[in-house]
Amino acid sequence: MSGNRTTIFEQLYAALSGVEGLTGVFDGQVPADQPGPYVVIGHNQELEGRLLDDSERKMYVTLHIWSSYGGRAEIVRLWSLIEAAVPQDYCFDDAQVMKDDDSGWQHGVLTYRVFFERGH
Repeated sequence: MSGNRTTIFEQLYAALSGVEGLTGVFDGQVPADQPGPYVVIGHNQELEGRLLDDSERKMYVTLHIWSSYGGRAEIVRLWSLIEAAVPQDYCFDDAQVMKDDDSGWQHGVLTYRVFFERGH
């Protein structure tokens, strides 16, 4: 079980910052001139955990990989590197790769779930 809400994001940011080939890791607004590929720590959702005593929470964290490469290969490669970098107690939940029609960039969305102690 990972520490708390704050340490979850600190752990994730540190892990993603070490992924070779990314030009940046962001948890908010990305500079307009930011070259790809980069990752944005996106939406998170917190829910009840698995324990009946309500001492645990489950959080879903969404990672957005952005690539200006014309195909999906760079997203898939980075997906594998990100998966290897995130802490082992982060459970892979879902992934998809699509083309963003507005920018023409490829967009990968990875969702992880992690459990932590409530109130910490």
